[in-house]
This record gives sequence, structure tokens and C-alpha cells, in this order.
Amino acid sequence: MPFLNKFGKDKAQPEVDERIEYPVWVVGYHRIGWKVCEALAEKKIKFAVIDFNPDAVHKLKHRGITGFFGDVSDVEFLESLSLDKAKLIIMTIPEADDQKTLITHVRRLSDKPIIIANLYQNRFLDDLYEAGANYVMMPHLLGGQWISEVLKFHPWNVKTFKSLREEQKEEMKLRFTAGTHS
Repeated sequence: MPFLNKFGKDKAQPEVDERIEYPVWVVGYHRIGWKVCEALAEKKIKFAVIDFNPDAVHKLKHRGITGFFGDVSDVEFLESLSLDKAKLIIMTIPEADDQKTLITHVRRLSDKPIIIANLYQNRFLDDLYEAGANYVMMPHLLGGQWISEVLKFHPWNVKTFKSLREEQKEEMKLRFTAGTHS
């Protein structure tokens, strides 16, 4: 590292004491993250988003949401953030290895943040729990839970499903106006 100091301070990376703390970090804005951000904003909770898509980060900034462009598999990038000071970290990205890197990094520094991960396949479920995730969302299970609730608590008629379809259309409009239509 002393060799690199000859080139001067890296202006792209903030000093450790310049790191801004956020009580909640959302990793990934695309599919699930935008709904998480909506809920946090509604509750007036300060949060920041990390996304690997520069367009998503640009759109976030236009909406007044703090966004950081970066790769969570890059430990140097993770070190530039105050993830260990968070109360809650919610990962919505699909890559298990990237999530494991982030979880391991945070757990080396602190056991305090609640970490919620996300998987589309249960093959890596134990790995994420062993790394220190407090909970792993599995969208297919959540979807199954949702439809079972519909079946248990709503009449099975055209009106019910027409109403659900209209709600879905409104959600999709919100998603498009939230700047995520990819």
C-alpha cells in the first residue's frame, strides 16, 4: 500500500471518516428493491441504495434517493460504505456469491445489522445463513404465500381477480414511474 501512496489520495473513494451512515441499505433496485424503497420512503426512513446499473443509480438520484454505483463483490467498494453501522440491509440481487461476499464483509465488522438476502434457488440457502444472513427471501415461496392468502380470504369470482388485476396494473404504472422499466 505505501507504494500506491506515491500517487496521492484516491479521490474516487471517500475517507473512512467521511462515510455517511444510513440506517437501511437496499442492495439492488430493479425487481424487488423499488418496492422496498417505496415502503421505506412511506415510513420516512433514511436509506441508501447500491446498484451495479449506472442507469438505475442515475434514476434514483433524479427521484431524490441516495444511490451508490458499485459492485458488492468488490470488498474495496464495500469498505467505502458504512454498512456495518446499519440497522438493516436488504439485498434483492439474485447472485448468491455476491450476497455472501457482502454478508461476510459486514459480519467481520459487526453482528448488529439485520441482513435479509434473496434467493431464487434454495441451493445456496445454507451458505447465506452460515455467512450470517438473518433471513433469506425466496420470491417463489412469497408468491405461493400470497396466492394462498388470496384463496383463503377472498371469494373465488371474476370480481376478485379483476380487482387484483387492476391493483397489479397500478403497481406496474408505479414501477414505470419509479424509473425501473427494464
